[in-house]
Amino acid sequence: MYKYKKIKNLINSNPSESFILIGDDTENDPSIYLQIKKEFPNQIESIYIRAIKNLQQPESITKFFTAFEVAAKEFELGRMSLQQTLSLGKDLLLLKEMKLLIPQFAYCPKSEDEFTEIAPLSTWTVYKALRIKILKYCSIQIKQD
Repeated sequence: MYKYKKIKNLINSNPSESFILIGDDTENDPSIYLQIKKEFPNQIESIYIRAIKNLQQPESITKFFTAFEVAAKEFELGRMSLQQTLSLGKDLLLLKEMKLLIPQFAYCPKSEDEFTEIAPLSTWTVYKALRIKILKYCSIQIKQD
């Protein structure tokens, strides 16, 4: 209820602004965000939920594993440039510490079909490389568990 009230107050205080809601699937973010979207349909642009438990989400919510998936979707929607999106992808590909890409507490995807097909064609090469990097890391994590 606290998060719901805070977001609602923020939106009411900024009636001419639009918002993107980003959360995770550990508790109530998806249901709170859907309620906010229902109450403020013209102000909520997108809802993104990080897969921590990897729960199924309604179609109006975009599930993500990394920030690149959010950036690719925002590029597709015209709210980020291709240069910004690819720059983020490059930075993520160069990360040495994988826990910065996939935090230890987050769900680690185990197969290609777990990824959302959201990447526009112009970002596909970077997205594919990130997916390979993540799957390799996650397969090692599984063996260590």
